[in-house]
Amino acid sequence: MASIVARYELLLQMQKMQEKFPKAKFNLASNKETLMLRDNFIKLYGKEKLPLVAKVVFKFKEDAKK
Repeated sequence: MASIVARYELLLQMQKMQEKFPKAKFNLASNKETLMLRDNFIKLYGKEKLPLVAKVVFKFKEDAKK
């Protein structure tokens, strides 16, 4: 459980880096591992606890798939 939180924190740090350096390529929400991590986080803590930055990124990615 702690490893999920730690890896999620790392994901958020990567997102912040992406904002600082928009031309850099960070593969955030497209890989299966990240999506599974997000799903596990939601199962453990609920969608309300999902960090806001991640909610926006994943919502955007999910909308793009439709």
